[in-house]
Amino acid sequence: MRYTPSLRGVALEVMSPPEAKLVPGETYRVTDIHDTSYLLVSGHSHPGGGLHWSEFSPTLFLPSHLADKAASLPESSFRATRVTLILTNDQRIHDVYLAGASEIAKVGQRLISSPDDLPFSMGQIRDIQ
Repeated sequence: MRYTPSLRGVALEVMSPPEAKLVPGETYRVTDIHDTSYLLVSGHSHPGGGLHWSEFSPTLFLPSHLADKAASLPESSFRATRVTLILTNDQRIHDVYLAGASEIAKVGQRLISSPDDLPFSMGQIRDIQ
């Protein structure tokens, strides 16, 4: 099986240093798939054990008005923006990392690959800081 990452797929790899990232448009041979959300590709390593975010995982995109707000914030690392989410009950969720300023990729030290991984529901997000 072959995998050609898009810009979105590469943006989901928020924890990789730039030199370890897959290149959009290049074709890689898939050697394994883990939990339907991670790809292992031949000849490419990753600091997290060789796994790469897949574009086939469920999406965790912020509403567009919040993604626009996140895009105006500075990146905390390569293509990742660290924000605090404010929920509808005024609870604050700190250290949330957004891939491409729009998709939740990590909360604290926990990698997020599906809405079930979140300690809240996407519908509870009211604002970001």
